[in-house]
Amino acid sequence: MNRLRQSFIATLQRGGRLRLDGRTKRKCQHLLTRETMCWTHIRNPVVPLTNNLAERELRSYVIWRKLSYAVQS
Repeated sequence: MNRLRQSFIATLQRGGRLRLDGRTKRKCQHLLTRETMCWTHIRNPVVPLTNNLAERELRSYVIWRKLSYAVQS
């Protein structure tokens, strides 16, 4: 995992030095400043790798909002 993390950091650093696309450059710089949060799921087994559970919990409310056009009456 350490090799993957070093490769990830190196790729973000290269992206942070881009001259063509400001949006990609800013995103890479943002991820570099918060790089440790990307590996939380490895250090803490309680944190899930994906957010599928949260999305499944919200799905019924999202469908209700879509079908009712967010109107309760």
